[in-house]
Amino acid sequence: MQLPRKSLLSAALLLFPTLSTAELNCEQIVVEGITFNLQPLKGPRYLTWLHDTGHVKLLNNASIDICQSLKIPKEASRRDFCDQGARICDIQKKEDSDEIFAVIPIAGVFALGTGGALEPHYTRLKTLAVKEYDDQEGVLVEIGGGKDTDGRKQKAAITFECTKGNDEGRRSRRIDGDEEGGGDDKKKDDEDDGKKDKVGESMGDVDDGKGGTIKFLSRRAVNEYDVLKIKWLTKYACEDSPGEKSSLHWGFFTWIFVIAFLSIATYLIFGSWLNYSRYGARGWDLLPHSDTIRDVPYILQDWGRKVVETVQGGGSRGGYSAV
Repeated sequence: MQLPRKSLLSAALLLFPTLSTAELNCEQIVVEGITFNLQPLKGPRYLTWLHDTGHVKLLNNASIDICQSLKIPKEASRRDFCDQGARICDIQKKEDSDEIFAVIPIAGVFALGTGGALEPHYTRLKTLAVKEYDDQEGVLVEIGGGKDTDGRKQKAAITFECTKGNDEGRRSRRIDGDEEGGGDDKKKDDEDDGKKDKVGESMGDVDDGKGGTIKFLSRRAVNEYDVLKIKWLTKYACEDSPGEKSSLHWGFFTWIFVIAFLSIATYLIFGSWLNYSRYGARGWDLLPHSDTIRDVPYILQDWGRKVVETVQGGGSRGGYSAV
């Protein structure tokens, strides 16, 4: 039985998520009229934390690239890394062992896998109902799409905080507060979920290579999700940060090319109109110097033949031939 065309189209739309729900444009994250450019943070970063399940201690090695899909390492087999489309991939290993315990895609676009999409959600830090963010510039980025081996949904909540001015002191207080359980966001999480076995223990902060720092905060169950919380301290989260946008000024040769192209186009259009209005020309005859243009392939062919003959005859002996 042949399926109706409409049914096939609906199936295709379900299989491939739309760009509006699947894409995260790092170069232009707009929240409440404020544009954040996180494009300079593109590229993989690696974060490690320890998770004690009560039965086994797991070392989590997460690969993170918020702006594009992670590249699968050449030396890794398909079962040792997340599927294509992952933005955050968690590789769990038993402590003091190289054996892989589980591979968990936390966030990404998995059209042919779990079918999940990023579904990014942005919140300006100043508008969060958290006291410590009252005067803090930055943006909270929430992305998902992954599932663990039991089919439980995964999500990442990454807090990008501005580090300009006197933020160093405030930054230290926030980190200490999170570690000691004194931060307001920490208290809120504790109220939402009492499963302490999923908090995890950071194995150290990570330098992002752009003058910023990445810190693991927690990994815990919140409603139907397992949520990975990360704090990313960076100058690119400042509301007046221009980012590292490429220069929009055209170079000298670009201008020469544009001017030459427009001049040639103008000459051809005007010449064609003139031939049509004066002589009633049609087809190739419309173009100015149409005879010369038609001869160009033959001219090039003759020129190429002469070049080949010159190269092939370059080793022949000159002078008089023997009698």
